[in-house]
Amino acid sequence: MQTVALYNNRSCRFIYLATSTSIHILQFVDKLGAFSTLTEIKTDEPCICICSTSFGFIYGAETFHFVNFSDFSSSTQLAIDDCPSDYPVAALEISSNEYLLAFHSAFSLSIRFSKIIIQFFRLRRIRHVKWKKVET
Repeated sequence: MQTVALYNNRSCRFIYLATSTSIHILQFVDKLGAFSTLTEIKTDEPCICICSTSFGFIYGAETFHFVNFSDFSSSTQLAIDDCPSDYPVAALEISSNEYLLAFHSAFSLSIRFSKIIIQFFRLRRIRHVKWKKVET
C-alpha cells in the first residue's frame, strides 16, 4: 500500500487504498459491519496522493484525475489551462468545494499550483494559480 484516504458521512463510508498499479475502493457494508471491495481503478503510474471530496475523490498518478461517486469505474483527467503538464505532488481541500493541486516542475525545479472547484458532481472551474514567489 502506498496511499490511503477515507471518506465518511452519515450515508456512506469509503476507504481508498492505492498500490503501485491501482486504487482499490472499499465501501462499508452495514449488514457485514465491515468494508468490502467495491471496485478497482488501474493507474499508469503509482498513485502519489488521494484527496476525498464530497462528490468523489481526486488522485495524482501520472497526472491528476477526478473520480465521481456516481461512476467509480471511470476517471476524468484534470487538465489545467496555462499550466504545463508536470508531476502531481499533492491535492488539498481549501474549502467545501475548492481544492489546491500541487505539481512538481521537472524543468524549473519548482512547485506549481492550480485551484479547482467541484460543484454538484461536476468540475466547474480549473485555473492555474500564479504566485510571484513561485517560478513559472
